Amino acid sequence: MNIGYIRVSTEEQNTIRQENLMQELHIDKCFIDKVSGKTGDFQVLCKSSKANVTV
Repeated sequence: MNIGYIRVSTEEQNTIRQENLMQELHIDKCFIDKVSGKTGDFQVLCKSSKANVTV
């Protein structure tokens, strides 16, 4: 299974281009975070890591 991770810094930013790339790369499961890297609060990434996902 191929797993991808998408992050944008603000709610206003669009993930469509990254999602399209994930489809082109045949990614089976994709996690998306909309959070500033400044806070370091990557909730989706942390949850996926707990599921034995190597990022």
